Amino acid sequence: PRSSWYYRFIETAAELNVMLGYKDCYGTHPCYTKPQKTVTRAEAAAMIVRYYGFTPQNLAPSFSDLEPYAWYLAVVQASADRCILQGHGGSHDQQTRPNEEITRAEMIVILDRATKNFTYGKDCSWGY
Repeated sequence: PRSSWYYRFIETAAELNVMLGYKDCYGTHPCYTKPQKTVTRAEAAAMIVRYYGFTPQNLAPSFSDLEPYAWYLAVVQASADRCILQGHGGSHDQQTRPNEEITRAEMIVILDRATKNFTYGKDCSWGY
């Protein structure tokens, strides 16, 4: 609703193409962002990658838990290439848990990493 405290923030994020709506929102109204829903790790990575204009460089290896045709493949790769998302698990079974909720602490860490312009292989690695 326009009267909500977060309305102008979501609208600004949408204008900057940082936040996209669910399904086909291009030129359609209303477009839904589900502001009361929790944010997944993939959605958080997507907003950061879009904000900074990061693109995949294919430096980091792929995570073992990514679905082959998932919407988030390019943003997870771009974020891994810049050490924003790093794997969890053993050295040969790295996972990003893309569909899990992101915690506030995790969000702060990945936002901090995004500002540092890290490069995979130079500033971080997964132990492969």
